Amino acid sequence: MTVILLAHVRAVLLTIIIPIVTFFYSLATVLYFIPFSDRNTMDKVVKSWANVICLLSGLRIHVSGVENLEGVRSALFLSNHQSYYDIPVLFVALTHSFRIAAKKELFKIPFFGQAISKCGFLPVDRSNAEASQKLLSIMQERFKSGENFLMFPEGTRYAGEGVGDFKSGAFHLAIKTEEPIVPISIYGTHKALPKYGYLVNRKQWWLDVYVQVLPVINVSGVSMLQRFELKNQVRTLIASSYAQSQRVANNVVVGLTIQN
Repeated sequence: MTVILLAHVRAVLLTIIIPIVTFFYSLATVLYFIPFSDRNTMDKVVKSWANVICLLSGLRIHVSGVENLEGVRSALFLSNHQSYYDIPVLFVALTHSFRIAAKKELFKIPFFGQAISKCGFLPVDRSNAEASQKLLSIMQERFKSGENFLMFPEGTRYAGEGVGDFKSGAFHLAIKTEEPIVPISIYGTHKALPKYGYLVNRKQWWLDVYVQVLPVINVSGVSMLQRFELKNQVRTLIASSYAQSQRVANNVVVGLTIQN
């Protein structure tokens, strides 16, 4: 009972602390790191922010399958999406540098918007087809320079447990650019901050989150007519991995290789 009470108090305090931490990281990025730092330094800043957020929130992140990223020069990371915490968790979990296409409203937040823009994040305007096409062209060019991008093919956070239906946009991009797909499953972030929740990890002090990086899928030679088949293949893999992590979290299955 005492632990739950403390977790509730922390959850309330985090509604103030996390915006403050994010603001100071954004301010430092805009005023210092961006003018004087390279991409590697910016990666360290983003990863540092993500580590602080996850630590403050009481998340213990368990990662398996990172060996599947060996030899990957550039790729499209595709993950299920259940919480705002998916993003910092993936920045902590993944060894490879990557960027995200985020909703355009985030780029209007003072300092934060400037920081993520200068770090290489891209704005998404879902209501503008022309802007969406331009975004795909920019991503295509940046793939050529060896960058990785993360996308959530569900298109939005899925409420509850499980994996939602996938949209076809990410697979259209992968086939068009012939970039390999790295499927990733995340389990546990929905317990930290569900889609319609406001308080972070309010029921326990520590929460285990599981990230599995699955084998790379080569899309060379896959035609646009096969994008729906590809979409179903990736969703099946992620859903199966998610279910495995769910069983591990519920202590039904043991033996998943964990890397802290």
